[in-house]
Amino acid sequence: MPKTTFTINDKMIIDIDSVLFAEIAYPGAMGAAGIASIYIFEGERLKHYTFDVFKVKETASYNNLNKMFKIALKKQLLDYSYGGFGNHAFKNKNVKFERDDDSATLLLQKEHRRYKIKVSNMGVYSNIIADFAINPVDYGLVCSIINNNTKNLEDAEISFLKAYIDQCERMEKGMSWINIDVSDYCAAISLIKFNRGETVDDYDPAIDTEYSISSIQKYRLKYIVEKIGWTKLHRSINRFVKGRNKSLFAELDKILGEKQKISDKFMKIRNGKSDNTDLTSLDTSNLKNLFDYPTIINFEPSARKQIHEKILSGEVNLNANADSVAFYLMNYYWHLFDWGFDEIENVVWYIIDHCPNNDVNYTGVEKLFWVASHIINTHWKRLSGKENSVYEDKIVRHYSPRVGGLWPIIHYGEFKMNDGSAMSILNESIGFIVSVEPEKWLPGIKDFLLTDCALNSSHPAIKHFAEKLQGKIE
Repeated sequence: MPKTTFTINDKMIIDIDSVLFAEIAYPGAMGAAGIASIYIFEGERLKHYTFDVFKVKETASYNNLNKMFKIALKKQLLDYSYGGFGNHAFKNKNVKFERDDDSATLLLQKEHRRYKIKVSNMGVYSNIIADFAINPVDYGLVCSIINNNTKNLEDAEISFLKAYIDQCERMEKGMSWINIDVSDYCAAISLIKFNRGETVDDYDPAIDTEYSISSIQKYRLKYIVEKIGWTKLHRSINRFVKGRNKSLFAELDKILGEKQKISDKFMKIRNGKSDNTDLTSLDTSNLKNLFDYPTIINFEPSARKQIHEKILSGEVNLNANADSVAFYLMNYYWHLFDWGFDEIENVVWYIIDHCPNNDVNYTGVEKLFWVASHIINTHWKRLSGKENSVYEDKIVRHYSPRVGGLWPIIHYGEFKMNDGSAMSILNESIGFIVSVEPEKWLPGIKDFLLTDCALNSSHPAIKHFAEKLQGKIE
């Protein structure tokens, strides 16, 4: 029989069957570094103990708990889940928790008592809930409704359920709960502008409407979670998928209790105004936070100048603050006719030159590169004659180093980079390089574009300009 009792210190001997939940974070871990935490039953009462490896009087207890966890794992006496970034979690093999996603709490109903386990931090909670807790909603049933539309839902409701499932799955992988990036911001504003009859560059309703509606649903989901919390939302989704409520949005409107229906929210653009007094620092994500919902902000000239100077001086870390800068640039894009390209030109070329290839901090550097390129391309479309020729020289000068030569163009589709951001940036850069006039291309690229290999390239821009050069299209 495996050993089931362990001496932690002269006052504590633990029987493994009494352990309900435990965590240990090694020194250097993110969160509660160097802390061992354990919830144990003492009779009918649940007690919580913590030990800090950095406190001399608690070091031995911490180390003994660590030994106990290792033995329990080896002997399969406890269930285990990795909490991420040096954090480890364990639970009693005979329990499965319920979830409180709003407070990062695990719940256990035992006979007539309800026990609550507060997990050390949201990151650990997100990483372990898929292993340790019962799903609050039958995801399979939700996916079946989405795929088969058994309830005859509107497109917006289907899209909302997709956003809900996506966020739940992200949560259970330890990722951010509400994933709204600059592409969603762009798509949402584009749809709103298109619906009110405005011309939106590069917006094709036949192609882009589905994604734009999906982006709007992310904003609605974010709003609902902020208003009523995940727990109430899970319950509402559960009642709906099990047929207790016929209308999803009507059920959510009832809980929210607001005059405006959820189906009408975020179909208008919020307007904002900001001067330098709001911009205390670009070392945080405070710029991104200004765009929590579909908002266009009228930054004063002095504020814009301050932001641009910070970027061009290198004060802004384009890796850590990629999201923040990308949202600001996308906001500038909506003002491009009013504020002009001259004011932002040096900034976007600086980003093309200095944007990191690898997204080591998962801050969306490829999105930052894309927004800068989007502004560059939008201005390019307005040029002709000598202005266009000078601009193409800039295109080659700034994008050629991101491509690195002819080899990645010739062998495009034959390789993949380890970092998806690097591949995305390369894709974007190749598209610009092959778009300029032939005499300005990299040496040898014109000869390549006259080959069958170029005609069959999986890169749409390479294929398009090969067809154009070879007379396949006008």
